[in-house]
This record gives sequence, C-alpha cells and structure tokens, in this order.
Amino acid sequence: MASEKGDWISRSRDKLMMQLEQSKKHIDDNLVQFDMQPTTVNGRWYKNFCEGPLAHYSSAYEDWKNPATRTRISIDRMIEAEREVVPAYRKLCAMMKANDAVSDADLEAAAFRKRPSVRRSPSPVATLPPGFEVIPMAGHQLRIDYFPLGEMRKSRRPAGQHGAEIKWGFSDTIVEDPDLLDRSFFSTSSPAILAFRGSEMGRKVYISLRWENTRALKGPWNVPVEAVIP
Repeated sequence: MASEKGDWISRSRDKLMMQLEQSKKHIDDNLVQFDMQPTTVNGRWYKNFCEGPLAHYSSAYEDWKNPATRTRISIDRMIEAEREVVPAYRKLCAMMKANDAVSDADLEAAAFRKRPSVRRSPSPVATLPPGFEVIPMAGHQLRIDYFPLGEMRKSRRPAGQHGAEIKWGFSDTIVEDPDLLDRSFFSTSSPAILAFRGSEMGRKVYISLRWENTRALKGPWNVPVEAVIP
C-alpha cells in the first residue's frame, strides 16, 4: 500500500517492484473501465510505460536480485532503471488521479496515494430572491443591477451563490407569476444586460430573478417587475 505520509513511492527496490506489479495488475484488470485501452491517448502512454520504463526496471531488478548475475554492470543498470521508472511512475499516478473513472478505492488498490480529501462547507440555498434595479440604457438596452435583497446595490452576491437566473418576457398585461415568463439566461456578475432591436422600442417586458448556488440549487423568484424598452 502507498504511504499516506512522505513519499508514496518506496525507496526499497523490493517494495517498489511490488508496487509496480500491483499497479500494473489493477490497471490491466480494469483497462476498459479506466479507458486505458491502447487505442486511447492514455492507453498508448500506459502501453509505452509498460514496455519501456517498467520493463527495463523489471529486467534490471531480476539481474540485481539474483546473486549469480549481480555485477557492477547490473548494479549500474539497476540505478539507471530506477532513474527512468520513478518519474514515469509518478506521471502514471497523476494520470490515474485525473481520471474520473478511477475511484479512491481504485487508487489504493493500485498502490497509488489517494486524492487529498477536501472539506467544503455546503453552499446554502438562498431563502430570499435578489434585489434588483432595471435601468434603461442607450441602444435599446436594459441594465439589470442585482444584489442581496436589503443591501446596497453594489454589494457582492451572497456567499455560496454562483449567480442569478434571469427570466423575462414581453407582455402587454401585468405578469405576477414568473412561470409565465418564457425567456431566461444566467448571469454570474452584476450588471446583466438585455439588448433589444429598435423595432421593439416602447414594448413592455417583465423581469424576475432568483439566486442559484454552486450546487445548482435555486432560491425563490422575485415578483416580476415591469420595464419599458428605451
């Protein structure tokens, strides 16, 4: 098993050989699941790793381990094989960690170090809609300044909120239900801009907003607000 502290690659040649064999066996047993077949980019790299650095280390290890073949030349070959395989093995570990199909359990089973655990505070779901102001602009545009309800207009969005979903629609009659608005877009920073054609000048639009947090969970909508296209 890979150590949780210090270097996860063993300094012992015997243990390193065991690590390499364990890694190869688990990956070979799960080539399709990990998308590591020789026809894929990662698979071609892995094939070259097995036929190059890993094969060189395995061969050098056998000569170094056997007293009958352990010579100055075989020891030097062992050292060179170590220098070749260790950085390649680190790259293989990084590749496996970056692979979404590889779980932490797979990493452990393959003798790699697990991904670091990240503790995050859960992003809250907004309980209030955004406050916002619609400002007519030149060029038949409406600028929507949005902010936490009850705070200053230039306040940042609430903690944990990714941005605001903005619904809008044309209507000649009062709209009180956001579900009746048929167009929407998402904004991650205030202000948001609605642009219209010159032929739409003077038409009424209704606009409603709600917060969406970093887990894509949404808060309540505002009551739609009327604006006239400048």
